[in-house]
Amino acid sequence: MQEFWGKTQAEADGKPATAKPVVHHLFDAAAVACELLEVRRAFLSRLSIALGLSCDQAKKLCAFLAGVHDLGKFSTRFQAKAPQFWPEAALGPLLPMPPDEGHWRYTALLMREGPAADLIRKAFGKTVELAVMDDLDAIAAGHHGQPPSSDWMGIDTGGARCRSLRSESSALPASCQIAAAAAIEALLAVLGYQLVAPQREQSRKMSMLLNGLVTTADWVASDLSCFPPPERFPPLEPFDAENYWCEARRNARKAIRAKGLAPLSSAHLNWPALGLASNGLRPMQEAVDAIEIAEGPNLFIVEDMTGAGKTEAALKLASRLMLAGKGEGVYFALPTMATANAMFGRLRQSYQAFFVTGAMKGEPSLVLAHGKADLARRIATLEGKSGAPDDVAAHCNAWISDNRRKALFADIGAGTIDQAFLAVLRKRFLALRQFALANRILIVDEAHSFDAYMDEEMQALLRLHAMHGGSAIVLSATLTSTLRERFAQAFDDGIQKAPAQLRKLSRREQEAARHAQPIRLQSRAFPLLTQVHGGKANERAVAHFDTGRPPVVVQRIESRAQAVEKAVLAARSGAAVSIICNAVDEAVAVHDSVCARLGGADAAILFHARFAMCDRMKIEEQVLNLFGKDADPTRRAGKILVATQVVEQSLDLDFDLMVSDLAPFDLLVQRAGRLWRHMVVRPCQKRPMKEPRLLVVSDDPDQVMSDKWLHATLGKAAFVYQHPGVLWRTAASLFLAGALPLPTEPAFRAMLDAVYADDEGDLPPCLRLIAGRARGEEYGRRSIGALNVIKPEEGYGVLDVLSNNEEIGTRLGEEQATLRLARRVDERLVPWAEMDGADEKLLWALSEIAVRKALLRDTDLASSQTAAEMRAVKSSWPDFEQEILLLEVGAEGEIVAACGLVYSPQSGLTRPRSQE
Repeated sequence: MQEFWGKTQAEADGKPATAKPVVHHLFDAAAVACELLEVRRAFLSRLSIALGLSCDQAKKLCAFLAGVHDLGKFSTRFQAKAPQFWPEAALGPLLPMPPDEGHWRYTALLMREGPAADLIRKAFGKTVELAVMDDLDAIAAGHHGQPPSSDWMGIDTGGARCRSLRSESSALPASCQIAAAAAIEALLAVLGYQLVAPQREQSRKMSMLLNGLVTTADWVASDLSCFPPPERFPPLEPFDAENYWCEARRNARKAIRAKGLAPLSSAHLNWPALGLASNGLRPMQEAVDAIEIAEGPNLFIVEDMTGAGKTEAALKLASRLMLAGKGEGVYFALPTMATANAMFGRLRQSYQAFFVTGAMKGEPSLVLAHGKADLARRIATLEGKSGAPDDVAAHCNAWISDNRRKALFADIGAGTIDQAFLAVLRKRFLALRQFALANRILIVDEAHSFDAYMDEEMQALLRLHAMHGGSAIVLSATLTSTLRERFAQAFDDGIQKAPAQLRKLSRREQEAARHAQPIRLQSRAFPLLTQVHGGKANERAVAHFDTGRPPVVVQRIESRAQAVEKAVLAARSGAAVSIICNAVDEAVAVHDSVCARLGGADAAILFHARFAMCDRMKIEEQVLNLFGKDADPTRRAGKILVATQVVEQSLDLDFDLMVSDLAPFDLLVQRAGRLWRHMVVRPCQKRPMKEPRLLVVSDDPDQVMSDKWLHATLGKAAFVYQHPGVLWRTAASLFLAGALPLPTEPAFRAMLDAVYADDEGDLPPCLRLIAGRARGEEYGRRSIGALNVIKPEEGYGVLDVLSNNEEIGTRLGEEQATLRLARRVDERLVPWAEMDGADEKLLWALSEIAVRKALLRDTDLASSQTAAEMRAVKSSWPDFEQEILLLEVGAEGEIVAACGLVYSPQSGLTRPRSQE
């Protein structure tokens, strides 16, 4: 048995190459699974209840599943991969053979047939259901990102023939089967020969979570620096299962702690750690401090205005949930990379206070998790923000931070919601993400910003999280009643589908639970704290926090020319002004008009998403310095920012006057949240304007003569929000009111809900047809979302076709293209970005822009991609970057050979209107 190798170690430091026996690695993985549950007592308790087993039974089951995960490595096809370690004594001389089908597939086969399968069935007893054994087979064998296909699982689908030991006899001859059975016998000897399997319902619903545990155990056990191979391969002495098991357990304990996977003890998080005085809390913060944590999974929906301290309230609530055993860490999910970066910066100040720390306790990890997280970390290092030994980077374990999947294991994580959504989409390693998230308090911010497709993902995520026993917090300033009810119902569905709930009930109670009434939320109060748990909803109205800002006056203006005129007049009187356009091209045109009026190209700042990363970072820093909380009053006076939606949620800004294109009501509320924001720093008497005023560029909603309403006034910006009914209702209600309703007024919630009503009957007749089409497209996106998300209650085994592309699927929308800009220096193309100390790889990343493919023309793509010089530059890029389009910026800002595109650090990437 020990002559079959499982892991190899290359020659190094004068030591010859060696190998680790398969049986050793199986024991290592089983030991890691055992120790992971041993140190996660709260999670083990939740898991055991969900499985309907005792803690000891659940721990043995998980250790066994991890211990058989690589059983297929006993196959001849796998052994042939390292000819120098071929087990000739057991298999005879090595002969040429077909390629390996995948050892994890052979694992599934060995667990289903032959002497190893006989031992497994005997260990679980004769009463175990065959369907349960299929689930356990998929859990153990599917640790490479997806379960084996049905033909390897012995499931007849009417298509591919079922594989069997007979059909795969050359890969799994009798000697391989006997060796695999011997490994199973040894493993059962240390675990106890009697294992207990869950019931079918439990095994199916918990199968993804268990697979995530097995995958994690395999990854940890694969580190040969923690689990060193024997000095000689194969070992001369017989395999001593008891002694090796003790050694594996010791190594597993050390490895888990070294990799930051042992949860820290939760501490009582006090308000001063969040920068707040305990005697100066805001109403929502007081509410989350007082609310009782219920048994089982808890969902809290926190609705309050911008600037009311929702973030601090969520962090305090998360700490209380951790102390109650609901999770061992936090994942803070945000809508964009910019908001994730900002939250990461805020968490740096307080993340250690969540845990009991010290020399003997360990240090928590804080990790940023999104597509550009590595870029953000490298920039921070260059800028001296994370190089000190006591800084965040010192506590960010390399194993955790080396990719986005593992980053979810951090004690405190901040990232985009996309990273969490990948746990409910048909992507490889979704089970690993689920295991990581199940141990975290999930906080989702800006939940109102999701479209119909993302809304389906969000519901699936909440359902899954509740099913796995997790608790969640959802934050929003403008959540509609419909969305709030959907989120509450999805979470409750997950609780009701969790097998633990039914196990504790009598048969009559179980039947009643299956036909339980859906969650009904009644309150229309605002601010509002909603708690969902165990089929119940607790809605608690919370007092309004008075920021000192007077009501925001809303006024319609008829054209962008008027918008520029009013903005310039206000700036000349000393006001800090923001003009927000819904589309980049319109923002560029408005910026040009403002600069022309004020007499200089630098008279106003332009900020949108179509800048190279390096230039966007500089602009963002400039915007924060001019309009942020700590901005110098003399510098901000008279300044104008022209921007798109990039300032809607990402940045903590404060303006005296805001001009905005018409947008849906909830987004206008978000934009207005940057109006007269920092009232303590800049009270009313210090403002150059007599009142906060939101000027909205829009046609008259009482004069709608065609379905082209708004097109003449807003141009391309009229197409950004495609439901004309939502825009028309927003305009009609706001202009009639003349002001944004205060959050405490019933009109606020009523207006928020009314603009998203399903009925088109109240719309002007000429808008009803296109509004109906837009509604149909929304239903279509929702249907696509419902099809794309998994149904975790169906189990892991059904997911035998999973995508390996993690950048696709979390959002729908126009197809995007990634560009990299280059400039010519001494006849050589170099990255557009410049940064002291940065290597070329980082500079190319800083030169990237993501744009709509519609902005590009076929000639743009063809002419630049076929250039020999471009290909030579890209030859050093990794394979996954080869599809990135490389464009050269000429001396005058023109994009060389790209038909009309121009770029400048002040305007970004544009196509002049004369070229359109």
